[in-house]
Amino acid sequence: MVDRGSKLRVQADLIDVFHGTLTTGGTAGTLIIAEFRFLNMSSDKSRRFRHGEIMMTFADKQGRSGFDPEVLDIAPLGTFSFNSTESCAEVTNSANFSTNFGMNGASLGADIRRDSTETTKRTHKTTLIGAIIYEGKVWGEKNAAVWTMDENSSREDGIPNLIQTAILLKRKSNDPFVLTVKIDAEVNFIYDTNHSIRKLFGRIKEDDPITFDPEVQWETTRTGVHLDDLSVVTLEELTRICSPGPDN
Repeated sequence: MVDRGSKLRVQADLIDVFHGTLTTGGTAGTLIIAEFRFLNMSSDKSRRFRHGEIMMTFADKQGRSGFDPEVLDIAPLGTFSFNSTESCAEVTNSANFSTNFGMNGASLGADIRRDSTETTKRTHKTTLIGAIIYEGKVWGEKNAAVWTMDENSSREDGIPNLIQTAILLKRKSNDPFVLTVKIDAEVNFIYDTNHSIRKLFGRIKEDDPITFDPEVQWETTRTGVHLDDLSVVTLEELTRICSPGPDN
């Protein structure tokens, strides 16, 4: 689907596609498994992806209103965290107050400052958030899935270098539909003691939309998926996440 970059590379591939029904004799559905990789092909391991966003949007190929596939479920869905670390920071609180006192009939004033220091703990973590959203419209069924990843700002070891996702679609018909993939990536290049943060590609230009024809099944070696009962598939079992590490 996507293959961009050289030393820091973003790749996306379709792993499996299953067209069938959500329940026996019920509504048409499609199960899609896709894999995304954020790779450092350089020997310089200080280069890394700090942030990544993947968006997959589905639409009726003919552009008919109300015929877009509905994103019924995805995995990963929700908020996940990896590689949590803690740091301590000292916070100084200052308080000022005035006092007056008298001596030999004279009144004198003084400003007094009192400082107190407390130690607070902060938690840092790599995060992954998956959500089902509207894209290009604000009504009807939600037609897109998005995953956002951010590195642990304390460890600075990058985002997951591989995420395999699963998407369950509800379809209105067996007519062809299209998928558009957009990926946003941000990297951190470190040279000596200078830190320069910039967009690697900006928003990576998506390739041509991929067309799916529900009348044609993809070849697959995966077993255990019943085409006439796709809703019983546990999407979480189809996902993979390779969390970041020192070699990412």
